[in-house]
Amino acid sequence: MQTGAIQATLTWISEHGIEALVLDDLHVADLPLIGWSGNAGHIRNIADRLERVAAKEIDYLVIRAPTGQPISKLCIDYMVRPGAGMLMQLATHPEYRRMDSRGG
Repeated sequence: MQTGAIQATLTWISEHGIEALVLDDLHVADLPLIGWSGNAGHIRNIADRLERVAAKEIDYLVIRAPTGQPISKLCIDYMVRPGAGMLMQLATHPEYRRMDSRGG
């Protein structure tokens, strides 16, 4: 079941394309908004890992809807393999999966 915010975002993307989405850093304030990405233990793990961002050991990125709400997230860990980043914890809100470039 789509909420009003999800439907509004899908409509916005349909009208403006995926260019309406924004790539940004994940912030501690976003944690309550990404419950769709995993259970409470997973969210605590992300909170712990966010402390490694300042040390440039990892990056946590999100794709934001035009409203600013995170709809997808990804962690890049630079410490696992020297010289390369390992992609992990990729997740997208269920309502936004399987969208094509036109938002449909």
